Amino acid sequence: LQAAWDAASTAITFVFHQRSHEEQRGLC
Repeated sequence: LQAAWDAASTAITFVFHQRSHEEQRGLC
């Protein structure tokens, strides 16, 4: 369960950063 949670957290963090960078580019 811990390994699955770590994998999910990594995926969520990656997607979150991807979306954040895209929003910053749009604002600029």
